[in-house]
Amino acid sequence: MSRRSGWRNDDVRHARWMMIPGATFERVHASLRARLHAGRFVLGEQLEPQHLADELNASITPVRDALHRLVGERLVDVAPAGGFRIPILTEVGLRHLYDWNRKLLSLALADSSRSAIAPEPAGQASPDEPDLAERTALLFASVAALSANPECGLAVAAISERLAFVRVREQLLAGHDRAEDELAGLESLLARGDWRGLRGAISSYHRHRLKLAGALIAALHRPP
Repeated sequence: MSRRSGWRNDDVRHARWMMIPGATFERVHASLRARLHAGRFVLGEQLEPQHLADELNASITPVRDALHRLVGERLVDVAPAGGFRIPILTEVGLRHLYDWNRKLLSLALADSSRSAIAPEPAGQASPDEPDLAERTALLFASVAALSANPECGLAVAAISERLAFVRVREQLLAGHDRAEDELAGLESLLARGDWRGLRGAISSYHRHRLKLAGALIAALHRPP
């Protein structure tokens, strides 16, 4: 901006400096979150900030800040000896997540009698064609939106964040075609507003994944 507008050259340089760190932090956070969702790491893997900074073409400070935010989002853990690591999910822990997700969706569907029509899809898919994991998260967010309590939606969204990398492996173990058919069935029931049928299909969906829990945990300990 020019001096005529009241800004000096050093003011402009300072303003640009102030904007860059925030933009870098958001870029780094989004990149790390996408890698976590895609299952690029194994359970318990140590995350080295300097190595990640080199990969992401960033300084170490925004990488550390992004990792701290991811800790708050429960997508990354602070390692006992210091530093950061991928959470160590156990079979029991995975079963608890599946069961909690099912219960929350059941609560939302219990409120569905107050809604005469199907809800609008919650959130937005990525610009590219969404994969099964993303479609599953959007589906469950839409079901949670049936609840009169907005906390239900927040809780389901948080579970979807934590299960994103698991859902990538689910497709491999369950078979892509079966997973696609299963999800398409759920989407069809939601679109029709068939809450009774949807409740039964969601229970069946979770029973299937509970059977896969042990194999999923074993797979998540191996590199993708």
